Amino acid sequence: MAELDAVQSDLTGAAAGRQARIVPWVEQHALVICLSVQTLLLFADLGRLPVWGDEQSSFDRAVLGLVPHDTVHPGLYFSVLGGWLSAVCGGGSCVAGARTLSALFTLAATVAVDRCWLRALDRRERAWFLILWALSPALLLYGRMARSYSLQLLLAVVSLYAGSRYARQPTLVALLAYAAASTVLLHTHYLPAIAVVAGVGVAMGYDAVVRRRRDTLWWAAAAPLAVAVAFAPWLPALTRAGEHVAQQTHYRVFGNVGDAVVALTFTAVSFSVGEALWPWTVAALPVIALLLAAALLRGVRERPAWLAAVAPAAAVAFLGARQWVSYAFVAARLLFLLPFYLLLIVRGARVPTRLGTALCAALALFSLAGIAAYFEQTGFLNKAYVLPTGTIADAIQAGSMRGPATVILDAHSSDFSAVAARLPREARILYVADPVSAARAAAVADEPGIHRVWFVHSTHDVSPERYNALVTAAFARRFAMHRTGFAPYSALDRWLMGVAGWPHRPRYAIELVDMRDDLDR
Repeated sequence: MAELDAVQSDLTGAAAGRQARIVPWVEQHALVICLSVQTLLLFADLGRLPVWGDEQSSFDRAVLGLVPHDTVHPGLYFSVLGGWLSAVCGGGSCVAGARTLSALFTLAATVAVDRCWLRALDRRERAWFLILWALSPALLLYGRMARSYSLQLLLAVVSLYAGSRYARQPTLVALLAYAAASTVLLHTHYLPAIAVVAGVGVAMGYDAVVRRRRDTLWWAAAAPLAVAVAFAPWLPALTRAGEHVAQQTHYRVFGNVGDAVVALTFTAVSFSVGEALWPWTVAALPVIALLLAAALLRGVRERPAWLAAVAPAAAVAFLGARQWVSYAFVAARLLFLLPFYLLLIVRGARVPTRLGTALCAALALFSLAGIAAYFEQTGFLNKAYVLPTGTIADAIQAGSMRGPATVILDAHSSDFSAVAARLPREARILYVADPVSAARAAAVADEPGIHRVWFVHSTHDVSPERYNALVTAAFARRFAMHRTGFAPYSALDRWLMGVAGWPHRPRYAIELVDMRDDLDR
């Protein structure tokens, strides 16, 4: 018996020794491990999700040079994307090529975050941050889209770091570095650049008032002035973008205040566990939300040095995003804040303790579940990301063998530009976006020689005069309706519809209506 106890003791000691060697090695090489895992995830099956409307607009602008109705996006990303696609794909609208560029920017952002913001952490905290960062479902979702999100993230991380250094020790060299980084960010996207400049300015102004230092006030004013001078040739475009966003009106589910709460909640869920959820994930959300809230509050109470600039930047970015887009698209515009969200969690969880380690481990498991749901294309909260645009276009083409198709696309409640891009050039396409275009589409029903028309629309019509219903009513007089649904809603979606007060609860997000008259049935 004594011999058996001795053997067990030796085995336990050996296992503890291996763990004692492995853990420090992982902590020491955390960045390399993180980049390796990210590379596998970011480049795996880049064509997995279908091209959606915003990605199509990236191709339209980068490849075709089209900028229809686009007054809020500066041109740097599209120029880079166009050059990249020309070099890698011969200038075509290559989905995998465009998403590869975004993935490369994401990897660069990982290095930038580590070099700029993780130096103050101890090894274990840094390792846990990089684990959560590498497994972040939100970073996976937006970091490989054919959009500028990952480039915004990279540049905002650098710009905030340059701004924080400038705020601590304002010198001419620091001012030029900060102004240069912010100007490049402005050329990529206005919202994060304005938020960063505002955040750093507020932090410096507050510090100057508290310490009664007039020289700091002058330095605080010099930064936005330097950025304005550097960006002067493009200020008219920035002004037009601001006017456009100020005039934006979006469908509100719960009113302005209620939708702001929904947008904040949606963003927190996205940053924590992603936007593709399994039923069990949804059931566990209340528990993990309480634990994360406690960690976040503790992290805020520690008042990390960067919080003075990041907090006002986050407020400005959130208010701007809320005015610009509906709640389901706010998280994408705030992606540059994800590193600081995870930093607060890691600092607040106090990962050296068992409870903190358990919380971070649980969040990592939830993240893995979100990654699995992403690749399975199941449980997406935002159905716009998984609309089978290619399948819809193929169905229209297969059913239009007698001649050019006539296709009506809902352009108010959804974005079907990716469907239009996959239809033959000879197809006749009409968009329903306002009363005039809705009346024009409805009038097609009375045109002589029209026997078959396709209508692609959102099942939840948020237009003020129910344009989709007007169109279908015009055709219903002599056309038979053959309906096919796409992007099914989950039980959770349908429950939320009831909470939001939808008059009916559709089973699918999108409907393809094949409208045929008697001669074509």
